[in-house]
Amino acid sequence: LLENKSSALDCTKLMSSTIQRLVKGQSYDLTLENLESISTEEYKKTILMKTSPLIALSFELPLMYGKMEYNKKAIDELSKKFALAYQLYDDLRDQIKDRKSQRINYVNILNQKFDRKVSEIMTLDLANNALESCDKNIILLPSCIQKILAESIQKLIKKINTHNLIGLV
Repeated sequence: LLENKSSALDCTKLMSSTIQRLVKGQSYDLTLENLESISTEEYKKTILMKTSPLIALSFELPLMYGKMEYNKKAIDELSKKFALAYQLYDDLRDQIKDRKSQRINYVNILNQKFDRKVSEIMTLDLANNALESCDKNIILLPSCIQKILAESIQKLIKKINTHNLIGLV
């Protein structure tokens, strides 16, 4: 039972607007025809529309309920960076499966212009740069969530930079 009724109402509104953003992002993703018809920028936009609202919600919801002061813009920006890095990691892992099933994947989009190794390195660099930006700007978040995000960043950095992630093909 939620004790703080006004915070609960605000949280419900936040969840509702986040769900609307997620549905919009998923709908946009479904409109993308095929690998040849999408640019890397369009793909990044899709990632941000689908994934970052959920990450932002996981930080913002407890802060809102607890009536804590926070910088919404900072949470949104850090969520975008972390979401991008996570999705790029996922694309590196799933590039073969996605290619076979004709699913859009960042590495495979790059493979249209570059060879596989270069595409993987470019994807890794983008993911690592996004995580580096998160780590550098983590101070903009309330201290109670800095540690949580810092741990998540470090875990994802380790996963992204494993030796068996590149050269999966």
